[in-house]
Amino acid sequence: MTRSLSTPGPRPYGRTAAERRCIRRILGLRARGDTWQEIADALNQSDEKQRNGKAWTSSRVAGVHAAQPAEGRS
Repeated sequence: MTRSLSTPGPRPYGRTAAERRCIRRILGLRARGDTWQEIADALNQSDEKQRNGKAWTSSRVAGVHAAQPAEGRS
């Protein structure tokens, strides 16, 4: 039996236009000095949800930020 070396996993965040807009917002808010929690609060107040429909948390915001190429992060 042959096994595939690549296993399916979660899609990287940023594949859709809405996700890319959200990433740009996260990067911009972080660049101006907002905390992870302030960014999560801003996203939630503007009714932007995660891909799974859940509200943003500070840890999820930080994870999306960390997954971006270094030149895009502050």
